[in-house]
Formats: sequence, C-alpha cells, structure tokens
Amino acid sequence: PEPDDQQAVEDTAYFQMRQRIEELLSGLDERDAKLLSLRFGLDGGAPMSHAQAGQRLGLTPEEVVAREAAALAMLRNNKEG
Repeated sequence: PEPDDQQAVEDTAYFQMRQRIEELLSGLDERDAKLLSLRFGLDGGAPMSHAQAGQRLGLTPEEVVAREAAALAMLRNNKEG
C-alpha cells in the first residue's frame, strides 16, 4: 500500500481502538475509569505507578491495586465479543 493509504488505515484503527476503550471505561464507576486511565496512560499522559495514581486519587497504593484488579476483572467479564 501507498504510505498515505497505510497512514489512513493506522489512523482509522487508532480511532476505533480509542472509541472501544472509551466505551469500555464508560461501563465502570467514574473513579475506577479515571484510575485505569492514569495507570495505563489512556488520557495521553505517561502511565503512572500505583503510588502516583493513588496520590492523585486520594487512595493508598494497596487500594489502587485492589480497585485496578476489580475494574479489570469487570471489563473482562463484561466485554462484548
């Protein structure tokens, strides 16, 4: 494929992936969605450690670990095909 065509495909795939991530996160509690966004850098920032995300959200690192695990489990259980 031509470079412009390849870029268009990549842009479309990226857009679709971002839409799917937003859709999945919208099914979570707002705080848990924010936690995952911070932990994995989904808002365009660098991924944060458990301690950094906890500090931002007023949680201990242990609470972040527990909430993250529960949120990811919920996403796994509720995902659509």
